Amino acid sequence: MRRFFIKLLIFTAIIVGIDVGYGLYCDHIRRGVQSGMTRLDYIAAYETRADVLVFGSSRARRHYDTRILRDSLGMSCFNCGYNSMGIGFFKFRLKQILDRYTPKLIIYDITPMYDLMVSDARKVNNLRMKPYFFDDTAYAMVRRNDFKEWIKYHSATYRYHDAIKDYKADSRSKETFYDGYAPLNGTQKIEVKRHAGMTPDPAKARLLEELMSVCLQRGVKLVFVLSPYYCNDMADPADDLRKLSARYGVPVIDHFCDSRFISDSTLYWDAAHMNSEGAARFTRCIISEIKASVRL
Repeated sequence: MRRFFIKLLIFTAIIVGIDVGYGLYCDHIRRGVQSGMTRLDYIAAYETRADVLVFGSSRARRHYDTRILRDSLGMSCFNCGYNSMGIGFFKFRLKQILDRYTPKLIIYDITPMYDLMVSDARKVNNLRMKPYFFDDTAYAMVRRNDFKEWIKYHSATYRYHDAIKDYKADSRSKETFYDGYAPLNGTQKIEVKRHAGMTPDPAKARLLEELMSVCLQRGVKLVFVLSPYYCNDMADPADDLRKLSARYGVPVIDHFCDSRFISDSTLYWDAAHMNSEGAARFTRCIISEIKASVRL
């Protein structure tokens, strides 16, 4: 019996060693990727020290031309926009950044579904937490989102089971970025969908308040922006957002239903994302509003 337990212990140690080794290997591969979202995520988490940061979903990374922001504001800029991510992810991202330095300004593009309204984004949020799982904030977030997944995520083999494929795909990516800004050229076939009514999410409201409180404490200027949506049939959430942000003195710049943008299909790549022409026009449009809203 003693020999059996010794063998079992050795076998377990080998399995754990393989699992840990696989996780270290995946982290090594991730750090070496020089293109695609893998690279942009790494820069946002560990490298950028830009004065101005852009937060938000894919709409943020497509709508804010960092070249125009840099030239107009006279400050360095990096676009941290991440596909399908909202306040749950960006509160964590802010912590990562503040552990390294304090930016001067954050422009947060609000996507109602991800930042204000009830939606089940737990699964995709957990996916983005994979590389950072053992960070205290990410660790608690995954546990809160899905306890069963939290248990499984302790295994690097499970956590990174498809990571190598994603990293290799990103390493071959030819997408052009300008300090995180990812322009879309031209217009594909735009399909306008009707949107069902959405319900405000108290949990997301609390996270937004926590983010505003941290920015206030650290002296980071914060501006919320609602960028345009083609043929927008969604209720404008700006009033609810203003009530929330007014407690912390955070300005809200609202172009969500701006008639100058939402009816012109030539400014869009698809219904949710402006193309490079639309992004340039929109970025120039908000510069004066940002300057009027915050003292830089």
